Amino acid sequence: MITRKPHIIGKPFPLVEAQSKLTGVSCYAGDEPFGPDLLHARILFSKRAHARVRLRGVEQARRLEGVAAVLTGREVNARLGARIEDRTLLAVDEVTYAGQPLAVVAAESPEIAMAALATIQVDYDDLPAVFDVEAALAADAPLVHPDMTAYPGFDQVQAQPERNIAHRVLLQRGDVDAALADAAFVLERTYTAAPLQHAPMETHGGVAQQRERELMLWLHVQAPFLQRQVIARALHIPPQDLRIITQCVGGSFGSKVFVSVEALLAAIARETHGRPVRLHLTREEEFQAIFMTPAMRARVTMGLDDQGRIIAMRAVYDWNVGASVDAFILEMQRIALAGTGPYAIPNTDIQVNAIYTHLLPAAPMRSLSIAQMHWAIEQHVDELAEMAGMSPLLLRQRNLVKGGDQLFSNFIMHANGLESCVLETVRAIGWQPERDQDPSGPVVRGKGLAMGWSPIIVSPHCKSRVTIQCDGDELCSVIVDGVDVGQGYYAFITQLIAFELNLPIEWITVHPTDTGNHEPDWQAIYHNLLWSTGRALLQAVAEMKRQILSYVSEMWEEPMSNLDIVEGEVISYATRRRLSILTLLQEGAGEGEPPVFRATGVYEASEQDDRLENILQSYAATGYAAEVAVNLETGHLTVLQLAGAADVGHAINPEGVKAQLKGGIIQSISLTLLEEMQFENGVPISIDFMSYPIATTADMPQKLHPIVVEIPQSTGPYGARDLSNHVMVGASAAIGNAIYQATGVRIRDLPITAQRLYDALRADS
Repeated sequence: MITRKPHIIGKPFPLVEAQSKLTGVSCYAGDEPFGPDLLHARILFSKRAHARVRLRGVEQARRLEGVAAVLTGREVNARLGARIEDRTLLAVDEVTYAGQPLAVVAAESPEIAMAALATIQVDYDDLPAVFDVEAALAADAPLVHPDMTAYPGFDQVQAQPERNIAHRVLLQRGDVDAALADAAFVLERTYTAAPLQHAPMETHGGVAQQRERELMLWLHVQAPFLQRQVIARALHIPPQDLRIITQCVGGSFGSKVFVSVEALLAAIARETHGRPVRLHLTREEEFQAIFMTPAMRARVTMGLDDQGRIIAMRAVYDWNVGASVDAFILEMQRIALAGTGPYAIPNTDIQVNAIYTHLLPAAPMRSLSIAQMHWAIEQHVDELAEMAGMSPLLLRQRNLVKGGDQLFSNFIMHANGLESCVLETVRAIGWQPERDQDPSGPVVRGKGLAMGWSPIIVSPHCKSRVTIQCDGDELCSVIVDGVDVGQGYYAFITQLIAFELNLPIEWITVHPTDTGNHEPDWQAIYHNLLWSTGRALLQAVAEMKRQILSYVSEMWEEPMSNLDIVEGEVISYATRRRLSILTLLQEGAGEGEPPVFRATGVYEASEQDDRLENILQSYAATGYAAEVAVNLETGHLTVLQLAGAADVGHAINPEGVKAQLKGGIIQSISLTLLEEMQFENGVPISIDFMSYPIATTADMPQKLHPIVVEIPQSTGPYGARDLSNHVMVGASAAIGNAIYQATGVRIRDLPITAQRLYDALRADS
């Protein structure tokens, strides 16, 4: 009897890369096997935020025994940036942030490299600096980039260099002033969120080697094609002469998308006469020199009519992007598109500003900016509900964006799980609008809810391509241009191919991404991979199946419509013949060489300009509900329950989805209660996990509720939409609202540290 493979889409599926990671086979930064010829690179970073600099002792460092090369900005005067080149590869004469690279050394050992750096003396002549948004916008503020108009890519931003405004995005609709004047209730508040460190377990690093004309880099990055483009342009080499192979990525959260130290590694490798060079940052260097996530200040005003409709909203979101806006530009578009929260508000004025300061360059972190924005909006909605005497749940339900709503001239909101997400979470924790008990002692309890949406956008310049090859050597090998950063990307690819081609999963091998497999100008999508790669995969597997069945159809002289692939065999429903694909690939079918089948699928954005409404693909919906206990005497906070729900369209791998949700819940706890990058005169003083604590098991909620909501997305593979970048949206606000219900104290600044909560309780008493 002929039976098809059981349906595996929508069923639990193993992480195919887990075995190699658990057994130590996977190669992370510092593990690359290059033998005794390997050199070691170290970087000299600035210790001042804004100063004129002069290096002494460079020649002495070059002459040290065991030193292979030393580079400073005098030898390599290059700029970095994907859209606007507002960073230097190595500082020349002046530094604009602490952590800016001054020199890079390659030597026979890390110890010799460090000795060479110690030989180089840095003279600083301090200059006036600004470290926060208020100071940077002051009339007499020193300019972070006075020559910004001359930077390549300046035409890509809406900037006011004379005011330290690096970029601005506006989104307006209706007449906000008139609507506020007519509103029954008007509320204006300011909220803030601290700068953060991405803190991946694996610090930045890799190996580079100049091989005749080709410069090879083995990196652990999230966007190798973007990195190739930026590094090649900075070093003035053709992109086809630069090849990046991605190894395992031990966490990124966005910090390994844009170029940081990778360009320095490439530059020093060009000077070592073909010897490979390894760079691997220490944890302290990671904190001191790699991107921060920007601090936020949100000034929000909402107007509510007497029917409980939010009729107007004005919001100004100011982001402290440090000394570079380049990595944050695309994120600002997403912030603007999500700037009202998930509410249908007829009159809106959303302004998103990136402000230059003399801090570390900024880069987005796992949609954290959208989560921080909802920290403001979702607490604001609770306050507005209290002002109007309404249930915060009812106010949300009355104002939600619904499927069919016309958001923009060419974008109608798709069916979504916004309401389902919030209802599922409040049900999970037993939320109610009033406090459920009187405090009988110093510990009080409260429950809060929040919602969120996050725009899924696709740059018009990005593409996605999948190539599948079936042959007798590797059976089924897959070449992709996306990178697995722990989100189960390779498992998704394997699951889809195994289902569509009915092949055993052990036949399928997904190769690490290699830019050498693609054209020099290829710009692969590095986010929303399920959606983009999924569409390319479906094309590729359809073509692969056609090729295999066409080959056998000709060989058997049977119509292809009679044939199918089941459990690794080509079968005929008409004649009941069977042919093992393994036999076909390894032995062929008679005379001649065994066949090789190769199929490619490509996704390209249909729109070719980056207007906001053109890059918007869909919205992801989330809901959160929290229960907390607060000690009124000490300020000690315990999160008792945290429920997080996400509409994923279709859970292709339900266990993987739940794992993503759990990870988002846990990370949300850390970002809400603990994490904050601290600086002293612009110099990071958070330099390790003692001075920058992250959540441990002791900080976890007593109960986690990961909830999967499925409202299919018509454009996604099997109705699915991406998840990993949206799972934290709403969590912080739910905890903040729960604290207020328990204590009557409103915290408007993240993180909610024990000291901050204690001080707020004392001030309120």
